[in-house]
Amino acid sequence: MVVKTKCSKCGVTINLDFGTLTREEAAEVAKRMDETPRECPGGHVELCGFRRLWNMDDAIHRAYDPQQTLEHWHYVRSSELRNIIPYINTTDYIVNSGLPYELPIMRARLFARFEKWVELYQDDPLHTDALMRAERVHRLLSAITPVEDDSAIPPDSLLREFIGGSCYEY
Repeated sequence: MVVKTKCSKCGVTINLDFGTLTREEAAEVAKRMDETPRECPGGHVELCGFRRLWNMDDAIHRAYDPQQTLEHWHYVRSSELRNIIPYINTTDYIVNSGLPYELPIMRARLFARFEKWVELYQDDPLHTDALMRAERVHRLLSAITPVEDDSAIPPDSLLREFIGGSCYEY
């Protein structure tokens, strides 16, 4: 499992390779690493608290790469159709948390991957659902101008859960 996260102090992105460890084992290793002084690739040394600084617990918890998410999306949709859609009209409130800047930020990070996945799944009968979803997202993102700079996105934005830099601890 490779965990990608960002230093909350300097913003440097790091990748930690936990090999074939499970999430629980990776969390235990991160806990032990937290007790050892570490130098951040951004150039500063932390004596402890490295797990919090690099959002390690959250990164390990969410360590599904985007391709795994795409390939398993049919499970998410199936649960949504069974457990959410039938009850949508019984709620007191519906909150749409989407913000206009999310798609341009995500396009900068994911467009090339969706382009690759459309090619990868083109002739794969076992991944027709993933192909259909990859094509749909690729078409959507191709119409959007990418935005690389995420510095204006506040640390408490829900989008930070996906791009790193969240102020929340999990």
